[in-house]
Amino acid sequence: MCGPVTGESDTTNNCSSSVRVGVADHYRIRLHFHSSFPSTYQSAIRAAADTWETILADTELPSIHWGRPLSCLGFSTEENPGTVDDLLILVAADVSPTPNQ
Repeated sequence: MCGPVTGESDTTNNCSSSVRVGVADHYRIRLHFHSSFPSTYQSAIRAAADTWETILADTELPSIHWGRPLSCLGFSTEENPGTVDDLLILVAADVSPTPNQ
């Protein structure tokens, strides 16, 4: 089962999710990549999140405990993300084939 990872590194992969572990009092954007999201694009999304963390560095939101799986627009996860500080984003993609491709 996948779950939050703690440690000193900036980004730690755990199954299909990515957990950002940062320094206290620093704005953190935690990304959870749904299995539908192509891995070839994950580094671009991580880079954008890093940029926003820098922009929002002096901002702090209260931590919350999210005790159930993530679900948004038909995409969902089985695991529970636990404590979220500051922002958690479920990154998913609809990769349905389109006609004439």
